[in-house]
Amino acid sequence: MKKLWKLVIIITALLTMGSCIESTTLVRVQKDGSGEVEDTLLMRTDVIQMLMSVSQEMGEESGDFELVTREELEQRAREMGAGVMLTSVENIVTETHTGYRALFTFQDINTLQVNENPDENVPDSGSPGEEAPNREIITFQFEKAKGKNPASLIINLPREEEGTEGEEPEEMPEGQSEDMINMFREIFKDMKINIALEVDGRITATNATHQQGSKVILMELDFGRIIQNEEVFRELALSNTNSLEETKELLKDVPGIKVEMQDRIEVQFK
Repeated sequence: MKKLWKLVIIITALLTMGSCIESTTLVRVQKDGSGEVEDTLLMRTDVIQMLMSVSQEMGEESGDFELVTREELEQRAREMGAGVMLTSVENIVTETHTGYRALFTFQDINTLQVNENPDENVPDSGSPGEEAPNREIITFQFEKAKGKNPASLIINLPREEEGTEGEEPEEMPEGQSEDMINMFREIFKDMKINIALEVDGRITATNATHQQGSKVILMELDFGRIIQNEEVFRELALSNTNSLEETKELLKDVPGIKVEMQDRIEVQFK
């Protein structure tokens, strides 16, 4: 019975790890095309404590649990493009969450690749041989200011290739579908995903849907708000979405949610 209870705890933890995540990515770009990426990840402290306790009970010597190691962040830097370097890692502890803030620098934003999907920030809970999280890459095209012309930046957002849409959701008995909706409501109530780009200077022109001063908002997803919209939330919970892009399509009209649906965002600044 004790082993069974440990297994229940582990399964519960793995189901909720993604839900208790707050992920924020901010790309800052200078007028010469260099800049930095600030990645912040927070997880509910009670979930971390539960994972540490399970680790101890399962025979680990220290029971330590790390959201991420420096080696993993350095590997992420290499995957972000040529010349990207991890320059600092700061631990964060609040009343309810524990996490880190990692700073990556780049010399040329033209070589930078940013994963829109926050799955890579979530601690590895998969089984051996399981497929890696889907990488949905944001790329950039930059030209320096010339004479009176401002600096020009193009943000290329990932889009689903033709024929990769998710399958139609299977019909389930009413009782089972309600159970699934309630489960998803509990799992995702605290999840937040934020991605933005900030320029060094004043934006003179842009086609971005969401702009705040020198910042362009690419995504602000607060699943607590989404849950309040029962119709949209039910569709999301019962859908068979395979990517963040499909999720954005479902959520684009929810009040308080900001998602950029264009493929190509143009930003001029000086």
